[in-house]
Amino acid sequence: MSAAGLPQDPAGMKILDIGAGWSDAVAWLCEMGAHAFALDPLYRPGVDSDEFYRRSEELREERLIERYGLQLGRAYSNSLKDSNRAAREITIRDRKEHPARYVPGYAGALPFRDGCFDLVFSINCITHGLDEDYGVFMRAVAEALRVLKPQGRLHLYPVLWSSYSVINRKHEELINRFAGDLITTPGAVNPKLILQKP
Repeated sequence: MSAAGLPQDPAGMKILDIGAGWSDAVAWLCEMGAHAFALDPLYRPGVDSDEFYRRSEELREERLIERYGLQLGRAYSNSLKDSNRAAREITIRDRKEHPARYVPGYAGALPFRDGCFDLVFSINCITHGLDEDYGVFMRAVAEALRVLKPQGRLHLYPVLWSSYSVINRKHEELINRFAGDLITTPGAVNPKLILQKP
């Protein structure tokens, strides 16, 4: 696996990024020979790239302010804006050239058939995003497991977190809820959780 936890050689793998936003991961994975898709509710045909970017930045800043307060939330948001500029340019170009890779949709109702992905991952969306609502959180994980092939893996990355204890509690909830359906292994990157279908 790469430093970010994605496969170093994803050639031939079918991969889904849930809550992808402006991540350039799908463009990189496809360059490396994967069949990768990005899912986000803000991907809509005909939506101008600048409008999409502005709205996604606003939503992220709102969530960060809710979670961390005005000062710290804005500081996090500004830091992410700076670091995401290059990824944004890559994503804009890739969306124009390969629009079918960028699918509008919600984590709790994935528009994909059962058992079609080798790897599903979500960075700061399912964990430390949708996990604020228990029902939405569990539906999102159940959907991600549904679209995985047998032996497929779900990687949940909480990039921004207030404490490890909060993330660990969410991981325990997942393990207890889906214990018969998955194998868990500890993550090596941040407090990442890996769930694997039997």
